[in-house]
Amino acid sequence: MKHWRKILSGIVILVVAGVVTGIVIIKSLDFNEYRGLIAEQVKSATGRDLTISGELNLSLSLSPSVVVEGVTFANAPWGTRNEMVKLKRLAVEVDLLPLLSGEVRVKRLVLVGLDLWAETDAKGRGNWELGPTGGAARKKVEPQSSGFGTLPVVNWVRIEDLSLTYRDGRSGEKTTLRIANLDVRSDGVDAPMNISLTADLNGQAVKLSGRLGSLEALMKGGAPYPVALDLIASGLSLKVKGTIAEPRKARGLDLKLSVDAQDLGPLAKAAGLTLPKIPAFKLTTAVSDPKGGYRLDDLKAEIGGSDLEGWASVTLVGAARPAVSAELTSKLIDLDALLAPAPAGKVPAKGKRDRVFAADPLPTGGLKVADARVKIKIGRLVTGGIAVNDVELALVLGAGRLDVKSLKAVIGGGRVSGNLVLDGSGAVPAITVNLDARQIDYGAVLKQLKLTGIASGKVDAAINLKGRGYSVRAIMAGLDGRVRIVTRGGKVESGLLNILSADVMSALPFVDSKGDKDIRCAVVDFDIRKGQASAKALVFETGGLSMIGRGGVNLKDETIDINIEPRAKKVSLLKLAMVPVNVGGTLANPTVIPDLGAAAIGVVTGAVSTATDIAKGGVSALGKLVGIGGNKEPGGGSGNIDDTDYCQLALAGRPLARAKAKQSAPAPASSFTSQPPPTEPQKPSSGDSTADKIDKKLDEIGKSLGGALKGLFGK
Repeated sequence: MKHWRKILSGIVILVVAGVVTGIVIIKSLDFNEYRGLIAEQVKSATGRDLTISGELNLSLSLSPSVVVEGVTFANAPWGTRNEMVKLKRLAVEVDLLPLLSGEVRVKRLVLVGLDLWAETDAKGRGNWELGPTGGAARKKVEPQSSGFGTLPVVNWVRIEDLSLTYRDGRSGEKTTLRIANLDVRSDGVDAPMNISLTADLNGQAVKLSGRLGSLEALMKGGAPYPVALDLIASGLSLKVKGTIAEPRKARGLDLKLSVDAQDLGPLAKAAGLTLPKIPAFKLTTAVSDPKGGYRLDDLKAEIGGSDLEGWASVTLVGAARPAVSAELTSKLIDLDALLAPAPAGKVPAKGKRDRVFAADPLPTGGLKVADARVKIKIGRLVTGGIAVNDVELALVLGAGRLDVKSLKAVIGGGRVSGNLVLDGSGAVPAITVNLDARQIDYGAVLKQLKLTGIASGKVDAAINLKGRGYSVRAIMAGLDGRVRIVTRGGKVESGLLNILSADVMSALPFVDSKGDKDIRCAVVDFDIRKGQASAKALVFETGGLSMIGRGGVNLKDETIDINIEPRAKKVSLLKLAMVPVNVGGTLANPTVIPDLGAAAIGVVTGAVSTATDIAKGGVSALGKLVGIGGNKEPGGGSGNIDDTDYCQLALAGRPLARAKAKQSAPAPASSFTSQPPPTEPQKPSSGDSTADKIDKKLDEIGKSLGGALKGLFGK
């Protein structure tokens, strides 16, 4: 027994002596001598130089540690910086005793001063693409086992002063992420990981905190991997919570997403993105990834007072293009609040534009990026100050053809329906528009535009247009179709001209006459062929006045050539000079000029030939010229009455032949005599007759009408 004790004691002494001797030998070694060997092995494996300029130390204890300082790893030969990686210090501390059972337990892993430079060349090749050289390049790579073996247990990973820079070789733009500190802590390989990150992205502060599943679950998979993260950045709060069935492949998503953004501008700029100004918004949704795509359910969004909810999905696999599907509803979409106003100085001043129709190429290329089937319902849509209610539409996009079907809406209490097709699949983009509007209360619409006291009534409209072209201007130049607008039973308000010149309308004799303010009809009917819009009917008729137009608009060069002739329907209006006008100029800069030649019934002397002459001479002078005003003969004057029912003709779609006006009474010879107008209106004496007072008032009206027409057309 004593012999066994001596033998056992001797063995223990030998083991201890061996361990002590090993420790002494290891401590006596200078590991810096192995830096060259390590660098050689790295270059053989990657083709790049590795340099360890600092100390390489091994500290032995129950928690041995390795410290490496001053490490650099070379960049690709074409790179813009010599080093791809710079590292000030790496420290790893492990538990010694667990190694006896084959378990690797890392107590602490610290990276300090890691500077990682990632970039691409002009062809998009990344500097992280490595390749072995020499014999290593020819060595056959054996397939790795699908198992993971024994995973190391890492209790604490800490990264300090990390800089990650990405440079795009095509654009030259740089994005820099700096991490002040990153802590990842876990109690074991099968324990959850807690994360804390403080960083900045191109100068914008970013904070991330949360909890992830264990490292073992992440590597092995086979079970839903829990995720709970909170991200706070400049103007943004993002929360993600749920599970990922296959985290290493980012598949099997079952996540709840919540976004609260006050201002994305600074963060987007920091990320190298250019976004339009977006109002503050909130969004919540459930994110999943059915086979071949992604889906958003229980989608709820609030932005700038507007709201949206429903579902949306996109399929990325098994289709020629990404396929989007969605069903969305909204109580309110306020485009006036959502769309930022044009920058100051970008919008041409009124009356200074050259063209109305833009020549910018239509973005039809975007129609071929994806396919889509979308249904939208909007309770109230606000655009341009006008509220559109109960909007419904079905949108189908396929192979470059956008088809807006089943469009329905309510405007001013009336209903609008129709469809629109924008086909970008052919050599030249084509557009088709069909809209039908019934009983739109234009008085209510004008009120929404803050234009009150003009007119009231309801209007019907039918718009059927087809065209082809690469821009709106090109489409309008070859446009075909028809536009027909009809209103009946409305009423002219006294503010119709008051908005242009004060008290003009209230001074007209017929506004107080029964029925003269009632609109019998207004008909605008244009046939459009190859960009030429020709007036089939232009009629505006009240109880006492008819206005008949002819001519059209050349949509190619945007020139206007329309003549409008007023006709009196009763004797009470014959004191007015019924002067036809020519509407000319362009859509951007229209002009209105009295058509004296068409107005003259008597002999035109040329004394009154311009609008300036009319303003100087007054309406009474013009009336003496054409024989329909300024008459003081007993019997109330002379003139022409046209009682043709132009409304009946226009509403029936029949051609309008302007009837020859009837004489209301024999005209005195003096009224047809050529008489030059006075250069200055005559000042009435205190004993002026009623006729003189009327003439004076009509002179004032003529001058006011001149200013009104100029204000109306921006001249």
